[in-house]
Amino acid sequence: MAEKVLLRIHRSQLLPAIEAAFEAADTRSKIPILGSLLLRCHGGRLSVRGTNLDIEIEAVCDLLDDGYDAVITVAAARLREIIKALPEHAEISFFEGRHEGQIKLTAAGSQFTVFSLPEKEYPSLGTDVAGSAFSVDPQALSDAFRKVTYVVDTHDDVRIYLSGIHIHPSEDGRKLCVVAGSNRGLAAVKIESKSTVDFPGIILSLETAGAIKKLFAEVKEPLNLTISDIKIKVQCGDVTIISRLIEGIFPREYARLIPAEPTRKILASVDVLQAAIRRASLVASDFTKEGMLLTVEDDRLRVEVVNKQGESAIDYAPVELDGEAGLSMGFNAKTFLGTLGSIATQDVRMEFAERTQPIVFRLTDDREEFFCLSPMHARSAED
Repeated sequence: MAEKVLLRIHRSQLLPAIEAAFEAADTRSKIPILGSLLLRCHGGRLSVRGTNLDIEIEAVCDLLDDGYDAVITVAAARLREIIKALPEHAEISFFEGRHEGQIKLTAAGSQFTVFSLPEKEYPSLGTDVAGSAFSVDPQALSDAFRKVTYVVDTHDDVRIYLSGIHIHPSEDGRKLCVVAGSNRGLAAVKIESKSTVDFPGIILSLETAGAIKKLFAEVKEPLNLTISDIKIKVQCGDVTIISRLIEGIFPREYARLIPAEPTRKILASVDVLQAAIRRASLVASDFTKEGMLLTVEDDRLRVEVVNKQGESAIDYAPVELDGEAGLSMGFNAKTFLGTLGSIATQDVRMEFAERTQPIVFRLTDDREEFFCLSPMHARSAED
């Protein structure tokens, strides 16, 4: 008796779809179905879907033949490994296995038999997301996510609203404000929308933001977003992401963190300042937690790090100072470098107010972006 063909597809079509849907599969889950991908044929195309119940990704690709109506659920990691290992030119055929719950794959002389779970067990977040719909440039949104992610505190179990990225419309509705904040500081970037937007602010998980960056950062066609009270739908080309939103309200008056009247303004080279901080941090026992002392001198910033054993390092970065010298403030070196890594201009303007207030970083061009960094205690070698 001839084996029943479930579907035939070219590797060049299937692999990108699997890679996209794999971003949502929970391969570490003890629930096998959450570590699986659902493959469904319809009208000569194949949809590949993965979900971990918080985010769902579906990618659609072309089959080699029309008319298939198969539905297959296969372990995501195993299927991905098999398809990646096949030759680039491979044409892949899926058959019913000899025993119930088995699927056979053949391609380029290779043959694999894998388990398939029942379709009825596969969960879904639902494809209907009704709400505000608009389009943005995927590269601009991905870049905004990159610039603000460093300040998010994923370990704050009390203020869950700070564990993601806040997105809200600008006052005129023509731009999207992408914001992240924590005890470390604040980062805010505005990007253009392709249409007027109007929706309550949302909080996007870092997992969803990461999937958007990975899947769409290099795409040139518009990214279509639909936002409801509890979910967001992101669609571009043949890939669709549906994700739950983080519950909570991000502090609406976050801009008030910016000191109103800075007493000192500094212009510095981003690269030079980064290099000075990295050199001084070489003695740090714990780069992620220890403080770094910055002292404003007449024409330079003094960077000093002292570790718990009393070892120390001092370095300097030349600057242009508008105001009085003499102010010393402590900062987390890792977060400081994260801030500088988000600055898109060669030089950065830093605004200092009181010793206990955040410093503000501003770009030297007309981009609407700013970054705040909260002070912390830091030792001096003279203490």
